[in-house]
Amino acid sequence: MLLPIRISWILLSLLIIFDYIVSFYGVNYQNGREGNLLIAPMVERHPLLYFIYIPLTISIMIIISKLLKLIAIKLLKKLRIDEKSIEQILLGALVIYWAIANSSGNLIFLLGYR
Repeated sequence: MLLPIRISWILLSLLIIFDYIVSFYGVNYQNGREGNLLIAPMVERHPLLYFIYIPLTISIMIIISKLLKLIAIKLLKKLRIDEKSIEQILLGALVIYWAIANSSGNLIFLLGYR
């Protein structure tokens, strides 16, 4: 019982959008700090850059999912699992990862825990 590929991409995109909007709100209005040290110096000075990072992050996730799919296909070719199932599993894992690792921190921030 796996999520369809389209639903996984929609969920992942919504989680990414949620994260950047909450981060924008936190940095702009709540004196929050960006947790991603790669983009922190830029977005803390210019918070509107969060909205540029949304499509960039989604594009990076597309590339990562394609690379992981290629690796998984090569590793699992003996098991004869079809490519669609591999992609569904990988996208489901990316959605779960993003929800737990990234979105949960922003949700906790919204609830008032600092």
